[in-house]
Amino acid sequence: MFFSICPEMMYPKLKLESRIAKVAKHGFTHVDIWDWRIRDLDELQRELRKHDMKLNAFGGHRDTSTSRASEKAGFLKELRASLEVAERFECDKLIVFSDGIQPALAGTDPPIMPAKPNKIPDKEKMRNMEEAFGDAVALVEKSGITLLVEALNEIDHPDYFLSNSRSTFEIIERVGSKRLRMLYDIYHMQRSEGDIIHTLTENLDLVGYIHFADSPGRGEPGTGELDLRNILKALDARDYGRGFGFEYRPRASDDKTLDRVREMVSPYLR
Repeated sequence: MFFSICPEMMYPKLKLESRIAKVAKHGFTHVDIWDWRIRDLDELQRELRKHDMKLNAFGGHRDTSTSRASEKAGFLKELRASLEVAERFECDKLIVFSDGIQPALAGTDPPIMPAKPNKIPDKEKMRNMEEAFGDAVALVEKSGITLLVEALNEIDHPDYFLSNSRSTFEIIERVGSKRLRMLYDIYHMQRSEGDIIHTLTENLDLVGYIHFADSPGRGEPGTGELDLRNILKALDARDYGRGFGFEYRPRASDDKTLDRVREMVSPYLR
């Protein structure tokens, strides 16, 4: 396994580029980000090169819903722009969603970020996603990039359609391409359905990447009910060799949490 850190919720007083330097100092070589459109890409690229780090994954779209047929063209336009950025950074993973994500509701902590409301029947949403992701796969087929469908829990993201692993695996199987896999976010799936280790290990062929934060609260390992060591042990026993990312809101100091994560993952570094 290799391990990546998402610094979006860490070191809030620092610019993203300075956060990357902090992550590198703790021995990590990969980072994930959310929305590249709000970043200075030249500065980001300089900082990654300075620390010999790799941009591992980021959002392929933000505003459009793949579950709505009328937004498919807009989704593909967003995705094409993200593909250019991915190629520039030699990034091989783009995250895709069932619905556009709206800004956080004022005064919510942790932030509640609703999806764009969509009253279309579920069966129609599945058909729309199958078509949208099918066209998206055709765009990335020769690039080596994998599209990662992320399921989000409806507590933090009201109105989001793909809130469970079952439906997410179903849409991936419908499209039938190795270029479409699930971003299995353990925090979101614990909030939505639980049964983490069994679901993961029984469906690893459909999982392209994993995210972790403890639940509830989305804090670092050890702040909630999830046992990171058991999860990593189970994945290692199944020879899972792909990426495992950390996307949490630190409760302790940022530096201490990264030290702790590094200690916990060190037996599985490959």
